[in-house]
Amino acid sequence: SGNGRCIITYAGTWGPGRSPGYFLKALNMLLQRSPEMRGNLQVNFIGEFKYSPDLEKEIRHYIEQANLSDIVTIISWLPYREALAKLLASDILLLVERPESSTNNNFWVVTSKVFLYLYARKPILALLPSGGEAARIIRESNAGEIVSPTDIEAIANKISEMYGRFKIGELASNVNLSDIDKYERKKQAGEL
Repeated sequence: SGNGRCIITYAGTWGPGRSPGYFLKALNMLLQRSPEMRGNLQVNFIGEFKYSPDLEKEIRHYIEQANLSDIVTIISWLPYREALAKLLASDILLLVERPESSTNNNFWVVTSKVFLYLYARKPILALLPSGGEAARIIRESNAGEIVSPTDIEAIANKISEMYGRFKIGELASNVNLSDIDKYERKKQAGEL
């Protein structure tokens, strides 16, 4: 993709319980460890900090402080089509969900973005509780990697691993959507 850079994109809002903080700390840790990656990574956050001006301030401050401004771009809002184009031009899609959205009453909150990501057919880096609904969907459709959302070391290692595969041209998505299609229809019927 973009001039040989590995592009990681998150699309969606940030807010209470859903912060890019752990991911950014992991990114920072990784760049301390492997400074040569600095010129080869690009991170896009597409979406606003909904109802969380404090979180936004904190995150922007951290990006500056950790010297990540050359890598991380915050794009507050994009029309749906342009956001989709950015997802499709990415190498890795970052998924961060509130832990409680793994429960069923929040099922739809999860799946709208999860399905968007799945249909983009790009490898997903999912910072999710591994027992949740979204994690199960990603596992079953072979769509990406699931990492504990607060484990900075594990997140750093997973970014590094996916980046390594990107470098040798082996970071492909092998998403299998046949079960997911069935599953989604069954689920919708059930909900109705």
